Amino acid sequence: MTLATKPEPQDVAIPSHAATNAQAAEAAAVLTKSRRLTAWQLHRWPDDKRITRRQVRVHLPRSYFSKEGIDLRLAPAGTDLNLFVYRPDPRVVGFSLDYNGDVHICWYDRYLNEQWVDDGKWTQLDVEQSELGGWMERLP
Repeated sequence: MTLATKPEPQDVAIPSHAATNAQAAEAAAVLTKSRRLTAWQLHRWPDDKRITRRQVRVHLPRSYFSKEGIDLRLAPAGTDLNLFVYRPDPRVVGFSLDYNGDVHICWYDRYLNEQWVDDGKWTQLDVEQSELGGWMERLP
């Protein structure tokens, strides 16, 4: 009787969803362009919802580039950030999350072709990888 030898186990490459800086930058550029095209006017009902995952402070500018300051408002978990803001142009493109966990509104004025957040300008939206490996706007 001859015995057959069992083959040794082979290492299997597990696909990684770890992002590279280049992939994140490319995803941010694509999502930013898309969100600029779909930015909603404040006097119209927004087409989608941006729901907070936790309670956050929202920075609401009193004027263009926040030259007249900002108002801080608490938004509890489950708040639709799009419904939190309601005034005429400029338009809300998205939201930026700072290191303290505060939410800042990314504004875009099509007439002036300006985009700003608080007292500065923004260039791209913040992105993160979803659990499935796709790219999405980073939400609080």
